[in-house]
Amino acid sequence: MSRPQWAPTVVVDEAQARALIGRAFPELSDCTLTFVGEGWDNTAWRANDTVFRFPRRGVARALMQTETTVLPLIASRLPLPISTPTHIGEPTDDYPYPWAGYRWMPGDTGCRCEHINASASARSLGRFLRALHDLPTAAPGDDWRGNVRGQVRKLTRTLTDMPAGTLRDVDAIRTLASALEYTPIHSGADVLCHGDLYARHVLFTNGTPSGVIDWGDVHRGDPATDIAVAVMLFEPNEREPFRAAYGDIDRHTWQRARFRALFSGVYQVHYASSVGDVALKRAGRAAIRRALIR
Repeated sequence: MSRPQWAPTVVVDEAQARALIGRAFPELSDCTLTFVGEGWDNTAWRANDTVFRFPRRGVARALMQTETTVLPLIASRLPLPISTPTHIGEPTDDYPYPWAGYRWMPGDTGCRCEHINASASARSLGRFLRALHDLPTAAPGDDWRGNVRGQVRKLTRTLTDMPAGTLRDVDAIRTLASALEYTPIHSGADVLCHGDLYARHVLFTNGTPSGVIDWGDVHRGDPATDIAVAVMLFEPNEREPFRAAYGDIDRHTWQRARFRALFSGVYQVHYASSVGDVALKRAGRAAIRRALIR
């Protein structure tokens, strides 16, 4: 079995987080630190009303640099709050990556939210993505996510790597991936994308979206990459408010969004199974199930 792509190179523990924060921002040196969590790319610690994210591996270096450059330019132009950096930390002799602090945003992630108001949430996320995709802000380009054929190969390898029994719908996943494999690649104008928009990166308060976090994959590319969130979070009969708020979505873009939802769902289950995240595993399985529905 291959080494998971999210395996960390370095993990910042409480002592190291306190040392890094205290040296860079002395006013926070005596704060109580609370472990927030860890994901594919970062370990997060909270100090008062600031959450600090520390990259766990080298690939996250560029992601952190892009995020801290782009987010201040767009935060005030979006209809939902986003995790804008307020503190920028530099690499040190004992920690090799840039890191950052963000204003703490209340709410529950979509995978842990007890109830989601589907109609209001679909409309809210449609408006949010319409505003985001209309922004002219510069960001790195990405043509890989819009190429389903290339991603099918990676999905196939992932399904092979996963322990037997992790997923119940492997045959159906392979069948849909094969059916969508030759969907035309994105050929329209590139748009500003979150890049990794799924249940864990949308915050909810009282059942509706209250913020969007974790922007390390922000880029200019295929809008289907973000539109996939409507497939992952909502049943087919719940998606119309999203489409009405977002605007026209052509058939091929929707097909790529459906594949992206399938692809992301598989990765969520694979990752969640390896780290014991029951809530994320449930969200990933729901994303797969919704993507499989015609």
